[in-house]
Amino acid sequence: MSQTRITTRISRPRWSRWLLPALVFCVLTVAVFILANEQRKLHEVENEAAASIETAASTASIRERLKLHAQFLRSLQAFAAANPDPANNLQAWRLFARNIDVTSNLTGLFVFAYAPVIHRHEADRLTAQIQQQSDRANFKIFPPIEDETAAPVTFVAPDAPLQRKAIGFNLMSEKIRREVIESAVINQDIGLSGPVILIYDQETKRPGFILAQGSFHPGMPINNIEERHKALTGVVVLGYRADDFIDSLKRGVSDHFALQVFDDGSANRSSDQPPQLIYDSDPNFQPGPNTHVIHHEIDFGGRNWILNFRVRPELAGSTTLDTPALIIGTGLIGNTLLALLIFYLTTHRERAERYARQLTTDLAKSEERFRLAAKGTNDVLWDQNLETGEDYISPRLGEILDFSPAEAPRTSSEFITLIHPEDETKRVVALRKLLHDNAPYDVVLRVRNRHGHWHWLRIRGDAVRDTHNKVLRMAGSLSDISELHHATAAIQAADLLKQSVLDSATEVSIIATNSSGLISVFNRGAEKMLGYRASDIVGQETPVILHLKEEVEARSIELSDLFGRPIRGFETFTIVAQTATSEQREWTYVSKDGEHIAVSLVITALRDMTGEISGYLGVAVDITRQKAAEAELLQHRDHLQELVALRTASLDKALVQARAANQAKSEFLANMSHELRTPMHAILSFSELGLRRTTESADEKLKQYFSRISQSAERLLNLIDDLLDLSKLEAGRMELHYSQTNLLTLIDLVLSQLDSLAHRRNLTFSIDACAEATNVSVDMKRIEQVIHNLLANSIKFSPENGIIQITISPSQLPRGRRAQDSGFIEAISIRIADSGVGIPESELESIFDKFVQSSSTKTGAGGTGLGLAICQEIVTQHRGTITAANNIGSGACFTVTLPTNSEQETT
Repeated sequence: MSQTRITTRISRPRWSRWLLPALVFCVLTVAVFILANEQRKLHEVENEAAASIETAASTASIRERLKLHAQFLRSLQAFAAANPDPANNLQAWRLFARNIDVTSNLTGLFVFAYAPVIHRHEADRLTAQIQQQSDRANFKIFPPIEDETAAPVTFVAPDAPLQRKAIGFNLMSEKIRREVIESAVINQDIGLSGPVILIYDQETKRPGFILAQGSFHPGMPINNIEERHKALTGVVVLGYRADDFIDSLKRGVSDHFALQVFDDGSANRSSDQPPQLIYDSDPNFQPGPNTHVIHHEIDFGGRNWILNFRVRPELAGSTTLDTPALIIGTGLIGNTLLALLIFYLTTHRERAERYARQLTTDLAKSEERFRLAAKGTNDVLWDQNLETGEDYISPRLGEILDFSPAEAPRTSSEFITLIHPEDETKRVVALRKLLHDNAPYDVVLRVRNRHGHWHWLRIRGDAVRDTHNKVLRMAGSLSDISELHHATAAIQAADLLKQSVLDSATEVSIIATNSSGLISVFNRGAEKMLGYRASDIVGQETPVILHLKEEVEARSIELSDLFGRPIRGFETFTIVAQTATSEQREWTYVSKDGEHIAVSLVITALRDMTGEISGYLGVAVDITRQKAAEAELLQHRDHLQELVALRTASLDKALVQARAANQAKSEFLANMSHELRTPMHAILSFSELGLRRTTESADEKLKQYFSRISQSAERLLNLIDDLLDLSKLEAGRMELHYSQTNLLTLIDLVLSQLDSLAHRRNLTFSIDACAEATNVSVDMKRIEQVIHNLLANSIKFSPENGIIQITISPSQLPRGRRAQDSGFIEAISIRIADSGVGIPESELESIFDKFVQSSSTKTGAGGTGLGLAICQEIVTQHRGTITAANNIGSGACFTVTLPTNSEQETT
């Protein structure tokens, strides 16, 4: 029997050992595949939800952009209603357009325009009016008017060559544009057109659309359609290229989708007309039979847009982690391991125990990793299982609140006891929103630490729900934002302190603007000085209204000459501060009541972290009393000088009498010059008036007479100006205003003024700066007059295609005029040489005398003989010299030598 049992054991099949592991493996594998399939379905639902949210956001972005541009169109319509006359208000339209930053504030907008609505018989009159504008001489209406009414474009912006092609285009000449204008008039609202090809895109056929709104006469009723047509004065339109408009959105079309936008027309569209495609983000996209399409619509301006977001295959199958495949892979691996484990358990107890110990070790390592991760982060991790009652808060919370490990709160109930009573309601409300509304749990609370002080903590978390939307578990993190909160409070306190400082400076006007000139700060000192309220000024006006108009215009002309380009408006105050950081200058403020206030104004450029100018700060102090005191001091000084002059009058009587005679002569010339300027200006004014009148007549002889009168008067006025300058110089009444001046820059400025004269004679200028430094302290305006006179003479007397050589080199001048004044001073010489006829040697000494002209140049060249005399007087007052010589071969050469510091030497 024993032998039989042994035989039975030996004959037992070996595969029976694998029966239980194989059965477990098969059952669990089926479960793994079922779980993977459910997970794949869940991922598909999540992807569809994400796609719906993303496409809804893109649709909302397009809709909001249309609303924003519609708001601009309404403001444009309001401006059009206030300025309906296109011929007389073109400048107003341009000024309005220059203040509109299309690139930054109206992205996607290609052009905006105004078109008056006229009848056919008014076309010629409108064309004639607009052609009177300086840049509208070629204005014409196209295509020819075929209907009773027309809407020719008279103004477009931005004012670029491409956009100007639309000027004169009749918006009523095309059906779609005519329909949208009619819709806007009938509905008295903004109208959106169907797909159109803008006049600029006739060759490329790029789809576009327009927004239009009617402008009505403000004094006429518009209660019904007939009254609106009668009161209609024009239309304002916004033109778009459809692809530019949609691509310009900050929330553009994601790469996950291929977007097509169709125009479904208006409510009156025939049902058999298919929607028209106006935008396709990817024309090469080929949808498959299973391509998911998300459909959205935008109803705007009387039309309906259909947005089809076609989900790309890569989105439909994309996920950060292929969870179903991971489940299958890990499940199969786990099942295999479990089957092997069961096999091992049934066959090798020792191996099973060893394997169990290894699993225990791995679990301990995993728990250790979690503890290290929780300890290493600055945030507190919390986890609350509502099913099992487990409640965990990482020890980091005790460190933040300065509790010992034994005292630190470990559960939610312990943590709640530390919350500030006033913040408990906030926590409960946030928790209810998480549980009932599925909203993210995000709340900021004050929590008491061990010492009784309050910490600001931000708690964030989310919930895990079952298929019935029941919350099973909540988990999240907790961050200490006390430092951030205190920093924010400090910033707010600093802002309050800044405002308090501004308000306390009641005797100083402090005004700040943004980079475009709009006032952003107007302190109480400014209110007190100028009489305006900050609420009436901030965000609405520029500082230009606070200044004396004549003073601003004079400074504008001065800066335009200095910088070689037009300087106007707000830039008059800031151009110097832009390059020199700040500028201090005396200005005249004009208060709200019209009172003139003398101020010392310091303008400083404000820059951001990148160094770009973000605005300007102007600090002004009332110096009216100071100016009055200075005037009184000057009066006392003048009186003292008169007393001194009376005391010393008896000395050198003969010299005084001679100087008095010379003074009387110069003053006589100066007074006579002033007396002559008044009638000469009248002659010039009447001659210019006559010239303008004769341009409209066909009397060429009369026009020639007025032209000769104007030319003669201009020449006589120049002679009077020369006499006036010469008399001032001789009488010592010419005041010099010294400043550091770069001679190269000054010469470039003069050459730009004489460019047209030199261009007619095809002359070439050669500038050779041999000096290392070309800066001198001179009266820039007077030295500019000297260089201008010498270069103008060189241009006059140089032959065509000639060369004028300008050389700047270091030089020296005697230190003084007396015998005991030894040594030399540093100077710079300016040498101007032409290739003209030159000057006879016998006349070189007298060429600088008054009313003297060279015999070789005085015929046919014009002039009075005063220019060089004035140049000599100016240079002499600068303690310099001017000489004339002939070049070897041909031409004359004039050399001006100036001290590098004329102000110090003359003193």
